[in-house]
Amino acid sequence: MKTILKQCNYEFLSMPKLERKKKITRLEELFSRYENTWQYQYVDFENVKEDYRYILQWKNR
Repeated sequence: MKTILKQCNYEFLSMPKLERKKKITRLEELFSRYENTWQYQYVDFENVKEDYRYILQWKNR
């Protein structure tokens, strides 16, 4: 999860569109599944929400 967020933040613009879309879809799955439990690989979802929102903007670009 953290890896995907980090990749998206740093490699986003150079990523092929399809790969970018796949990663974002994976993030969406993780968020919808674990956001309310706060227990996924020690990720504090509150801290990554802003990054996540930023990343979502790129889904269809």
